[in-house]
Amino acid sequence: MTQIKDDLTMNILNLMRKKSKICRVIPNRDDLLLLLHGMSFFVGYEEAMFCNEFMFEVSQLLIKSIFLYEDGYYDCAYYSVRQAYELLNTMLYLVIEDSNVRLKWLKKDRFELNHRITQKLEQKLNAYKEVKDKLADYFDHLKELVQNANKIIHKQGYDTFYRVQVYYPQSYNYSLEKDVQLFTEFLKYTIGYYIIVYIIVDPISLALSDGEVTLKIHFDPLTEPAFYIDYFKNYLNKPDIIDKIKKTDFYTEFVTRFNDKEEMNPAVYSIIKDGYGI
Repeated sequence: MTQIKDDLTMNILNLMRKKSKICRVIPNRDDLLLLLHGMSFFVGYEEAMFCNEFMFEVSQLLIKSIFLYEDGYYDCAYYSVRQAYELLNTMLYLVIEDSNVRLKWLKKDRFELNHRITQKLEQKLNAYKEVKDKLADYFDHLKELVQNANKIIHKQGYDTFYRVQVYYPQSYNYSLEKDVQLFTEFLKYTIGYYIIVYIIVDPISLALSDGEVTLKIHFDPLTEPAFYIDYFKNYLNKPDIIDKIKKTDFYTEFVTRFNDKEEMNPAVYSIIKDGYGI
């Protein structure tokens, strides 16, 4: 009798697992996973080295969002991407505020909500405001994607319900194809925001990837180069994003400190950057 009951329980559980899931396939998911796994962002200056833990966590949130989405936990996946976006804003906020604010965050005291944090970033962080102005279309669309994700996270509309999506999607105009498209776009734009924020925090990361500047940097900083500058062209068809950042005052003023430096030849560059010949 016990065996029959156990078998019945297992059958019910297996049926629940099978019927509660919809097959969701993210285009280029392997490429995105490898990209996120290989992102070795590292801030090298002492005052902001705490950002490295934040950026590692952002990578993990974005990686796990892909698996959550494919496993059927679509609302949790949207939430994970939104968490990554908000965590990047929190990180920037802690960079510009004094140690007391960071202590509040560490002690889990009452803390600013994301919309207040972004307002303060515009007020206090010139680099953020300038990049946001230069990339207005990008930031506006990302904001729209966050708002759309919030509808799903907060279950607004029957089409966001598990039961509806599995059993009678047509009754409430649920489209799996559109949902996959929305999630993929939200994920890709947030990855792009990740790269943008890294450059804002430590602009030498972009300078190290800038062919016109890197040969004039006569030391090997701890900061990792922003190797993923082709991301916007390859994944979002926005090849001008990096060029627009390079034209901001905050970046041009940063690289002027290297203008009077002699350009290294390839051999010297290899010795300094890679240690060859030592």
